[in-house]
Order: sequence, then C-alpha cells, then structure tokens
Amino acid sequence: MKTKQFTSKDMDEIIKVLKDDGIIAYRTDTVMGLIGSATSTVAKAKLITVKQRPETKHFPIMVASEDMLLKYVRLSDKNLGIVQRFLPGALTIVAERTGETLALDAETLAVRIVADEHLIEVVSQLNVPIFLTSANISDQPTTKYVSEVLDIFDGLIEGVYMEDALGYEASTIVSLICEQPQILRQGAITLEQIEEEEYEENING
Repeated sequence: MKTKQFTSKDMDEIIKVLKDDGIIAYRTDTVMGLIGSATSTVAKAKLITVKQRPETKHFPIMVASEDMLLKYVRLSDKNLGIVQRFLPGALTIVAERTGETLALDAETLAVRIVADEHLIEVVSQLNVPIFLTSANISDQPTTKYVSEVLDIFDGLIEGVYMEDALGYEASTIVSLICEQPQILRQGAITLEQIEEEEYEENING
C-alpha cells in the first residue's frame, strides 16, 4: 500500500479516502491520531490491525459539534455543562450511547471534539463521527510528529496529513455516566479544573 501525503488543500481526497474505509494519520490539539469512519467495520478492523490493539478495547470517536455529540450519547444537564465548557478541547468524555448506528457494540462511547478547525471540517463534511485513536502501536508511547508516524505506519495506512500535532499531552478521559465526573485517564485537564468550573457555576447560578 502506498501511503499518500495530504495537505489542507486535499480535503476532497481526504473525505473520499474516509468514505472508502481508509485510515489517515492526523494531527490533533494533543497528539497525532489515526482516523477512520466510525460507521465502517472495515475501517475499525484496519485500526485494530495496524495498532495491534485488542479487539475488546473500544476506540474513541470524534464528533464535529455539540448537536452531533447529542445524537450519539445521553447527558444530564449538569454533564452537558462540562461538555460546553471544555469542548472543543483536550477532554474525552465517556457517556451512555443512544441507539444511533456505529461500528461499535459497546453500551458507552468515548467522545471528543478536538480544538482543530481543519479536523472539525473533515468530520462535518463526512457527516458521521470518526474513530480517533492515538497514532502509535497499542501500549507504546504516543507520537507528536509526522516523522514518527511515518516511521511506524508508512505503507500500512492510506494517508498522512502532513502537519505535526499541536500539543504534547494526551486528552483527559472523564466518565460522565454518573452525575459525579470520574477521571479514567489523567491528561491536560484535571478533575480539579472540572470541579472548580462546576463550583463556580453553582455559585453564579
């Protein structure tokens, strides 16, 4: 397989690759990621293979907007407030899923909206969520530079967006299944920041 190198001028081709079940390495506001259509079982299988990831470990997804997010997960008003304050940004939420079709069989979803307008535009044009997982072999260090991604995945994926990641730390993963947020992976945003925002909102309210 020849791995194509994409720039911001190649939006139409990027969308075509994703619609055709392809995988592309992409920058995010945190680390480099691998993306594919979250409605494609073929794309999911490719991600499992290239990352050497256990099939039982589900992939996070990315949506383009709050409206798209609420199509796929259920949130209380309180937890929706957390989403509105921290997304787009370095936060992945885990929440109960709705009945909308995705190439996932989990009862919950891990969802992000990254703070990168170009990647948001990709998801908007694709008009379905994408898988968004770190561009590394499972349980190996995350990558921050295109050169690292090419060293690992050149010839194994359909494309690479040729810009380095915008941050240096993975997103925080927070469970919003219950009313009280629970940190599942510590990243750029802390539980203290989330709780501080909640406290300030309660006081101001």
